[in-house]
Amino acid sequence: MSSFKKKIAVLGGGFAGIAATASLKEEGGFDVICFEKTSKYGGTWCYREESEEGVPSIMPTTIINHSKEMEL
Repeated sequence: MSSFKKKIAVLGGGFAGIAATASLKEEGGFDVICFEKTSKYGGTWCYREESEEGVPSIMPTTIINHSKEMEL
């Protein structure tokens, strides 16, 4: 039996889109492509100097505070 890879399209390269793409690639057996509306991945968390209609962006003064360790 030939190996068949299911083609999957992920719409949006924001946080969830990047996570979904990485997870599908890690699982294997899928031919994954991620489509992003803009030239930069990151979604809302990607700061853009120039605003684009319908594309949100964080403020340049936003400080992201997160834990350096993840407990499972």
